[in-house]
Amino acid sequence: ADAENLQMKIELVKGLLDDHFYWTQFFTELEAATVDDVYYLNLAAGQTGTISLSAVGANYQSVARQLRSFEQANSWVDNVVINGANSVFDADGNILSVSFGVLLSLNPGALLSR
Repeated sequence: ADAENLQMKIELVKGLLDDHFYWTQFFTELEAATVDDVYYLNLAAGQTGTISLSAVGANYQSVARQLRSFEQANSWVDNVVINGANSVFDADGNILSVSFGVLLSLNPGALLSR
């Protein structure tokens, strides 16, 4: 009975570990998918496999390139939405930066530790 109880506990722990989100892998994938002139200010993770990022790019081309990069990261990104792109201008009207939001829906199980 003790051995069966221990085996059951081992199986429960194994199940928890098998379904644990692997943050190191996520950040490695995020870094690889991030274009050179984009950086992130905030990250929020949802329980349903969504990641919300606040990002800043050099210009609107940076935003478009970042969108395309996430679309091509289909091994771990199921869907990507860019929203709320806003420009910051200098005194001469030149774009200094563009802030934007990113909502990533992750492929189920793609970044689970196994």
